[in-house]
Amino acid sequence: MSSRIDWDLGDERLNARGDICLDTLTENPSAPFPKVFEDDADLEGFYRFLHNSKTTPQALFESIRTQSWERARDFRDALVLHDTTEINPISKSIREFNRLSGFRAHVSLLVHSTGQDVFGPVGLKLMTRPARQQGRWLEFVEEAEKCAPENVNLLHVMDSEADSSDIWHALQQNKRRFVIRARYSRQAKTKSGKPSLLFDEIEKAPVLGGRNIWVSKRKGSVYPARRASHVSRDQKVIHLKVSAQRIRVNLTKLIGKCHHDSGQTAEINVVRAFEKLNASTGRDKVDWILLTSEPIGSLEEVFNVIDIYRHRWLVEEYFKALKTGCQLEKRLLADKKSWWSLTSLMMPIATTLLNLRLRLDLRMSQASFLISAVQMKILKIKAKEHGYKFKTYSDAQAVIAKLGGHIKWNGPPGWITLLRGYLELRLLEQGWLLAQKERCDK
Repeated sequence: MSSRIDWDLGDERLNARGDICLDTLTENPSAPFPKVFEDDADLEGFYRFLHNSKTTPQALFESIRTQSWERARDFRDALVLHDTTEINPISKSIREFNRLSGFRAHVSLLVHSTGQDVFGPVGLKLMTRPARQQGRWLEFVEEAEKCAPENVNLLHVMDSEADSSDIWHALQQNKRRFVIRARYSRQAKTKSGKPSLLFDEIEKAPVLGGRNIWVSKRKGSVYPARRASHVSRDQKVIHLKVSAQRIRVNLTKLIGKCHHDSGQTAEINVVRAFEKLNASTGRDKVDWILLTSEPIGSLEEVFNVIDIYRHRWLVEEYFKALKTGCQLEKRLLADKKSWWSLTSLMMPIATTLLNLRLRLDLRMSQASFLISAVQMKILKIKAKEHGYKFKTYSDAQAVIAKLGGHIKWNGPPGWITLLRGYLELRLLEQGWLLAQKERCDK
């Protein structure tokens, strides 16, 4: 499992130390630092690296961002998933942080247009205050467009936090491609020009068709304001119906903390994907209303918009990799600078972990860059021992999860289980290589 980054920290010794720290953490990203860095000198070097004035979060992230763009260079289309997460260190004694909510990380994650590969983060802003900052969405979009290779076409995906006419109208004017989940039923116009509401208009639109999709399990929101719209849900297959319409919406202008009618209007493509309400569906039913720049003239184009939005879950999984797979919130550090530098340093590891999770239904030859030849042999032996099939990468992942103690009828394996299994696989690989060396010496 490799998370190699070409560091550019202005000092070759720091670059070398960055390689050592990243490689060592990648070997066991969830373990406590004293266990990962068994040598006292390496542990001291790691802490000094985090405290160094040159290893700022921005300097570390610049090298990581460059690597992410380089990975996407050979592809024509890519998605940029924008979202914000809260990171709550278990130690609340750091004065620079908000004691109630720690700090926030706003991330732009670059992924393949099919959602089958994560190239890495291309935008990062760390914040200590929970105040709303609408401008950061546009700032990150324009930054990504500026840094993207000329041959890569970007499409920006955002959740309902970015639902502001200031944002999507600016994206329209700048000719940016986007899909944003609607949060507010703002004032709109009917086709005849009469006053209406956005949600009322799209709900009147005729159903174009339907399709079965798989939705993942999720926990309900811990925030009171979002509990009604973000309730807990079990993983299941649902039948999704869709409708679409181009709607004229009243634009608003942010003055102070409130939005006021600007007196202007603009048209936008709106897609609705909803689960038909029946006895088996209740508060957890799916009902998405999406604002988009993409065409909606046919049923295929409408479902393309929905599939694009469904890839947004990758940024949620990325945050999970960072917090759970890397155990970021459970670290013990003394100051804000160290915390923020560590957050940047862990990001390429989270990218590797998420790609490890995503390699489903690939032939083994396609997964060779993630699993070594020796590990492949070990997995085949273990698969035979446990009666598992071994034809696709999904089968390999199942064997790795088994090594981590996963019970297959308990649903998909989690981050901790996969990590435990992968570390066990690496130990078996080391034993295999030592045994081969002894044979050669004889």
